[in-house]
Amino acid sequence: MNSQRLTDAAIRLGVIEEDSRELYEFAFSNLLFSVLTWGILILIGIVAEQVTGCIIFMAFYIPLRVFCGGFHMPSRTLCLITSVVIYSVMFGMFTAGAAETLVFKLCVTGSIPVIAFMAPVESLNKPLHPQEVKRNKKISLYLLSAALFGLAALKAMNLNALLYFASFALVALSTLMLLGAARNIKNVKC
Repeated sequence: MNSQRLTDAAIRLGVIEEDSRELYEFAFSNLLFSVLTWGILILIGIVAEQVTGCIIFMAFYIPLRVFCGGFHMPSRTLCLITSVVIYSVMFGMFTAGAAETLVFKLCVTGSIPVIAFMAPVESLNKPLHPQEVKRNKKISLYLLSAALFGLAALKAMNLNALLYFASFALVALSTLMLLGAARNIKNVKC
């Protein structure tokens, strides 16, 4: 089912007005793309036998990504491909035992100040109004605080595999934020 059909059905049922068609087609399109992306992540988690880790990654990553921003691909197809690569790297590194390396632990430690001080990072594809910047900064800090509490709880419960997936969410997010900031600097006209 595509966004146009969903919108048609909602209009037929009287749930939305015809005047709002374009907005709802856009919203349904984004929703369907998100569900597809999350479904692929779950599928990769099933193949890697790490569905719980997959869910932990999404629980830490998705809320922060929404409010922290960062690099966005210019098309949904490229976004999907990049997401699959990120997920595959995450599971590959887990299988290879990367969670125990000093490099990974330093990356996790370094990701925290990147997120705290840089959020939100605007994208050329998704510019923010000044009020949104202020609101997203505040929400980002709350979400980061909750994430740090979650990391501490996972560590205290000695759930090291889940701690890795939660930590990888912060590393992936901070990397996208740095890439987004670099892209913004590159595109500034002097």
